[in-house]
Amino acid sequence: MYEQHCGAQSPWHAYINTLPQNFSTPAYWSAETLLSLPFDICQDARLLVDKVTKNFSRLQDLFSHIATTLGDSVDGAFTFSRFTWALTSVSTRCVFMRPPNFIGGSSDDNCIALAPLLDLLNHSPNVQVLSTWLVFKIDFCSVRMSPLRVAKV
Repeated sequence: MYEQHCGAQSPWHAYINTLPQNFSTPAYWSAETLLSLPFDICQDARLLVDKVTKNFSRLQDLFSHIATTLGDSVDGAFTFSRFTWALTSVSTRCVFMRPPNFIGGSSDDNCIALAPLLDLLNHSPNVQVLSTWLVFKIDFCSVRMSPLRVAKV
């Protein structure tokens, strides 16, 4: 969300510009459109919309903390519409993978990740991939990139 907000100043600007600006997922549909669906599909779509709304609400403290830390540079970065766009961007092109040494939980506990280069290359129906975890350290924190997808030619 913040990187999109930064525009051309973001090191991710070129990649972000390849992402759709609009989606046709239920999170973007009007209440009228949702109600026009068969009942069971409408219920599922509403659950998705409610989940987006609840997740946005749950993250308000984090957004406030970031805004306090970074100041004016984040004004307008953490809106509901940006959140919906970011969540949809990730969820429509992400990779789900259970972390190594994972204990307990359901499939909802899988981690999701974007791999920009792989996202750009992942458009052939004939590509086969091998997924693994890559973990490395950077001075003050551990970074887990997941999963590393390698195309087999």
